[in-house]
Amino acid sequence: MVNMSSYVTELEKQVQTLSAQLSQQPTSKPAEGGSPANAPNPIASPAPTDGNQAQNCGRSPSKVNTNTDTGNESGDDDDVEVNDVNTHTRNTEFHGPTSSMSFLSALQPQKSSPAYSAYSNLNKFTNKPSIVSDFHNNAFSPSHQEAIYNTEVLSLEDERYHFRQAHLFLDGYFQNLHYIHPILDRTAFLARCEDLWFGRSERQPKSFVALYYSVMSLGALVREWDRQELDGLGRFDWSRKLYQNALCFVEALRSRTDVEVIQCFIFLAKVCQNELNPHMAYMWLGNASRISLSAGHNRQSRRKIMTTEELESSNAVSKLWWGLYSLEIETSFALGRPDSLGTDDYHNRNVPALDGSETDIIAVMIPFARIVRRVSIFIYRSGSSVRDQTSKAFQLQAELDEWLAGLPEKLRPRQKDTVNSMELMKDPEWARRQRVVLELRHWNVNMILFRPFLICAIRNTRQGTPALDSAVSRCVQAARRSIELMHETFCKHTYFRTWWYNTTYILYAASIILCHASRASTTSSSGEKQSLLHLIDMTLEVLEVMDESVVAKKAAEMLRPILENVRSGNPIHATAHQLPGLSPIHVPGLSPNAPSLDYDGLHIQMPDLSMDPDLDFINASLPLDYGQFNLWNNFQDSMGDFRFG
Repeated sequence: MVNMSSYVTELEKQVQTLSAQLSQQPTSKPAEGGSPANAPNPIASPAPTDGNQAQNCGRSPSKVNTNTDTGNESGDDDDVEVNDVNTHTRNTEFHGPTSSMSFLSALQPQKSSPAYSAYSNLNKFTNKPSIVSDFHNNAFSPSHQEAIYNTEVLSLEDERYHFRQAHLFLDGYFQNLHYIHPILDRTAFLARCEDLWFGRSERQPKSFVALYYSVMSLGALVREWDRQELDGLGRFDWSRKLYQNALCFVEALRSRTDVEVIQCFIFLAKVCQNELNPHMAYMWLGNASRISLSAGHNRQSRRKIMTTEELESSNAVSKLWWGLYSLEIETSFALGRPDSLGTDDYHNRNVPALDGSETDIIAVMIPFARIVRRVSIFIYRSGSSVRDQTSKAFQLQAELDEWLAGLPEKLRPRQKDTVNSMELMKDPEWARRQRVVLELRHWNVNMILFRPFLICAIRNTRQGTPALDSAVSRCVQAARRSIELMHETFCKHTYFRTWWYNTTYILYAASIILCHASRASTTSSSGEKQSLLHLIDMTLEVLEVMDESVVAKKAAEMLRPILENVRSGNPIHATAHQLPGLSPIHVPGLSPNAPSLDYDGLHIQMPDLSMDPDLDFINASLPLDYGQFNLWNNFQDSMGDFRFG
């Protein structure tokens, strides 16, 4: 028998020997096009079609400066990528260049500014405002450690799994966000719920019970409440209680790969997203993605003949897989993180057919998600010249517009002057809601697509070129349309006011408008500036309607002093690196010594928008979405010390 003590001692000696050898080796930097482990993940994007794109996809982006102890401010990527410690959870969170968090970090006020008081948390390493901590929601702090499985199960059985409240909360989901993510068969799901309600719970696996409570939690969170409390608890209290019930069963399901577990994780992620904790949503979706891939849901069965039951099951899995696929990509993009789906060559699962039903949104979102991937790669990871990036951005916008124009008629946004609004009201409820969501997603990605050029234009105060000016105009137009669409929908539809994730969209758009308004102070008429600032007033109105949300309140508090600053003609400042072009400052993502480029006669410097290829999120858990999907995932109306495992 092996002597374990001597074995461990020998291993320690080997480790010490190897460590000594490594310490004597000179530090070497991998060459471009080096080992696959250090190469950027292509994220299933189409193969590059020209030499420049091929070269850019294989480049090794500059690394993130992780020297937080010294608070080094000179690294190229520090201003574009946020790598901060949430002081509430003590978790490190990364937000990449496509995230709204990285953009918002440039708007942080200086200590001398009245707006500085809106930030109550400081980064423990740099002593600067910590956005990740400031937008954390202490009220939402579920903990797996609180779930005592056996005792809780007995209690829930005695209560018949909250039968008295179940119909309200389940209806709150199925009449709401189900229309945006229709991955459940309502009739079949409710039939299984009856087993829980009427003493037949042994017929259902624990994974279904976990799914049941995750759906209830989301329904309680987003349903329209006509009173403050139900049986002594309010909206958020009920949602968090039911969320905790779901966690109780999740503890016993770690190794399961059935459909219910995947669906449960998606709904838990949706709850996190609407509690404005995108970081945790990303992790839940990562678990869902890995389990789905492990179960082979991305692969189509080779069987040519299937029974009716087998065919129905296959179709249900197709809807689940492709619904998860697009949510994963959108959420990852919104956080500036890689998704964990692998290349599309792996996925041959049939796409759900377009049949004029509520599930059509699943199929139409697949090409949209693939465009989103290309935006991340070709605009934020390419490192190409301004001219090439501008050209590629226009091409990607054309793809987005083509996608929007090619949507099924019921889902295609309509021009106000070409459509009878009464005729639109005859459309089914799912079509009207999906139409708003798809248009909002379209404008959201347009904002992010052209955002780098807005930063570039602010940095370079000299007259720009027509192409650069056009890119800036498109970014601002997308932000304008996002705010107008959301404000209009808030005024008309009460259901939209409980989609708490809307906070991320409108705040992102408002940040772009504020940046442009500050720039317009010296380049545009007072009328144009007032038009821009009116959009911020509209944003504040929307946030005030959502006053139940802690983060919405924080967002409004942050925007007001910045708005007054811009309205009075003062430039927007940032703590460490003020916004470029507004005073002598450092551009986010641009080293003071970065090479400049000649662009159609304009001498210009372009930020490096690359991400760190060595941050291995591929094997980490992944994202989620909800009837919204995108960018402000960075605002942390999050959970507290909440860990999976």
